[in-house]
Amino acid sequence: MKLSQPGQQSQENMCVTLALETVHILTLARQQEVAKAFNKVVSLFRQNVAKPSIAPNGEHDDGGSIASIAQDLLILLLPHLSSDDSTALFHDSLSADVLCNKDNGVQKRGYKILAKLYEYGKVSSADAETVLRQLDELSDSLATAAKKVWSLSMALFLNIDPQHV
Repeated sequence: MKLSQPGQQSQENMCVTLALETVHILTLARQQEVAKAFNKVVSLFRQNVAKPSIAPNGEHDDGGSIASIAQDLLILLLPHLSSDDSTALFHDSLSADVLCNKDNGVQKRGYKILAKLYEYGKVSSADAETVLRQLDELSDSLATAAKKVWSLSMALFLNIDPQHV
């Protein structure tokens, strides 16, 4: 294990620190602190969503990318987000960078975030037709593992019981 120099944190340590901060903030649940945590985590996500996950030995890492870890933290924050932060997360998650990502974990979490935003009432169904059209266009680029999450997301947007999908 490579030790970081004093004053520097590796991205893995940063994720652990962010996870601990997120848990602490959620227990306090003050909106300003939630927004601050959201901005940190979404920034980490945006910086890493286009980067492939590489293990220390230089091979592709299937254990989880920084982007997917950031998405897990965003899912924890999601019920506590403001309307503006929810909208920003919705647009980030609806992007081709997420939904067509080479890391199928990022794809699945992207669809999960979209479904949860809708489920929690953080986004309206007013523009559902536009969203459904975009999801349908992106579906050809889905990894096999993300197809089930995609179908569940579609069911939620169409107000169909997900058990019948």
